[in-house]
Amino acid sequence: MSILEGIFEKKSTSWTYSPIAAQQAPAGNPPQQLLPDRCYLHVFLRSMKILNTRELWKNYYPTTHSHIELGDISGKTANFNTVTTPGNLQAIDAAHVDLIVNISQRLLGPVPYRGGGLKLEIGLFSIKEQDLLKPFVSLLSNLSTLGGVSFLSAALPYAKPLEDGISLLTNTADTRLEIGLNTEFKDLTTGYYVVMRKDVDEININEVHVSPNDYRLLDKHGKTIKDAPYMVLEIMASTTREDYYNIPEVAASYNSLRSLLATGKTDEAKAALENLKRVMYNSPELIFSDSKEIFKKISQQVSEQLESLSPTKVSINGQLESLTLPKQLFLPELSEVLEGVQHYEGYNGYQENFLGVKVARPDLNKYQGDITCLTGSASTVLNYLNYSVELSSSRKFPFYSASNINGAAFKKAERSDRWRRDTRIAFDSQYGGELYSADHSNFDRGHMTKREDVQWGDQIGIAERAADSTFFFTNAVPQHARLNQRIWRKLEDYILHTEAVKNGYKISVITGPVLRAEDPTFLTRVNQIAVKLPTLFYKIVYYLKDGKDLYRTGFLMSQKSLLEKNNIIETSQLEALESAIPPFMDFDKAATYQVTVATIEKLTGLTFASAAEMFQDDKPIELIEKQVDVLESMPQGLDFDYSFGIANITL
Repeated sequence: MSILEGIFEKKSTSWTYSPIAAQQAPAGNPPQQLLPDRCYLHVFLRSMKILNTRELWKNYYPTTHSHIELGDISGKTANFNTVTTPGNLQAIDAAHVDLIVNISQRLLGPVPYRGGGLKLEIGLFSIKEQDLLKPFVSLLSNLSTLGGVSFLSAALPYAKPLEDGISLLTNTADTRLEIGLNTEFKDLTTGYYVVMRKDVDEININEVHVSPNDYRLLDKHGKTIKDAPYMVLEIMASTTREDYYNIPEVAASYNSLRSLLATGKTDEAKAALENLKRVMYNSPELIFSDSKEIFKKISQQVSEQLESLSPTKVSINGQLESLTLPKQLFLPELSEVLEGVQHYEGYNGYQENFLGVKVARPDLNKYQGDITCLTGSASTVLNYLNYSVELSSSRKFPFYSASNINGAAFKKAERSDRWRRDTRIAFDSQYGGELYSADHSNFDRGHMTKREDVQWGDQIGIAERAADSTFFFTNAVPQHARLNQRIWRKLEDYILHTEAVKNGYKISVITGPVLRAEDPTFLTRVNQIAVKLPTLFYKIVYYLKDGKDLYRTGFLMSQKSLLEKNNIIETSQLEALESAIPPFMDFDKAATYQVTVATIEKLTGLTFASAAEMFQDDKPIELIEKQVDVLESMPQGLDFDYSFGIANITL
């Protein structure tokens, strides 16, 4: 297949295409030749530049298409196709197009590199807006998502429909190629590559740089190149595959093994373990060294579980006898198998003097006997990149998650969704995937420190690693989707994007659940443990007003009604939660979610760093709790104006 080949024949053959030297590109991915069966291959479209070239079309869709051919373990060729229209470029007004878009679109990977070359076609097309066109582009984009770019077995069924659809899309009078590349990499080398609609004699590629902030192209003076369309590509390699647990055949075999162990069928479980070994060692989705390491971890955990069934000596009527005590065997979620291989280097944690004045972590004096310690240490603070957490031993949820936000250094980055336990503390001192996959778990893994809040740094790689560090279960608390994905997220986006990023501010944020003895119990026991689910969540923002005086403002939201209405908690226990609330007159619950920090201190039992507050409210706590409850009947979506009623929060 070659969708672009015929198009290129009609275009200038002097478009510039070249690798970018290491000293002219972001650090961390120098040019290195890939070795067969030693690594996984990744290909990204990092940024693209479009120009105002379609004045006669009122609106159009800049749409990228890529087609990649790569050899697989059987010696055959695997095809991967993508079609995407970045959300901020849909139906764009042609009169206002002069954009550089940092999309970091994954075109391929991670897939095992088996040797040989890689054929790549990629094109940026202008597609005239029509009534029937938008759903067609959306359909192709959805097929791309379903097929994926990392699993050979998943991509295969969608290859032909995508090829046919792309061919129809790109061979019409209303589709025009802005910039494209049709090439074959015979000896794959990591690094950055640029293709530009500019004659090779018009530009010295040795003077072109890729910005470490957003991947835009810069000239020798550090100025943005604006006079030609271009695309920046990156080829990467990794020695491990972090999404191994999503490989369909591996996940199916592991879950069968897990189920057999949980039901006590040990002989069948041993056979299932051998079958899993065969599946993993022969998987086209894994390199052998990775298969071996992952299976070794699984085998060790199965052995530990089986050894726990060994006879125990007990005294019966004064005689020692060997008995096998009943026990339910347990294997973690497949995504958690490799949690023993974690890297915490450079995890600087929350910085108390980040704003130039001290904003201390919350004082937990009231809970000194209930704070989780790091294994082999008296320390209780878990440091991550740009944020820190302290965990409740009894509840296994964080008391708080404190973060530093640098709006001026914010970077866009791809979301990892690689949730895992923190191996610096005991396995059973934190909930993992078993809580969020249990029956009736109609809730999200709610980030306390938002992924994007810590997604900053001098280099994109630093920001990406910081964002990934928020996917520890120690930073998560169950939140219903109507809270986590809507109004809570709306508040987080307001703080980060409307204030910090837009204005380049530095702020510090402390977030957490309100952990109370009266919290309702989750309907499902997890590892035979009754789990109390928090109903209230707080967020405190510290900022400098006029660059000198320290201020703070607090927010509070409740998911009590959402947990009750969606059959997640034992509702009989809500009486204890509400027994202290005297009768009072109803009012608009969505009026405001802003509260005084003193209110949060009374509810949590924590003490927060002192600062001035503009918002004042003398309502009783019982009334505030009812006011901040998020209801099932509230409007859906992020476009609804929830009107936070933020008082004088000009950072």
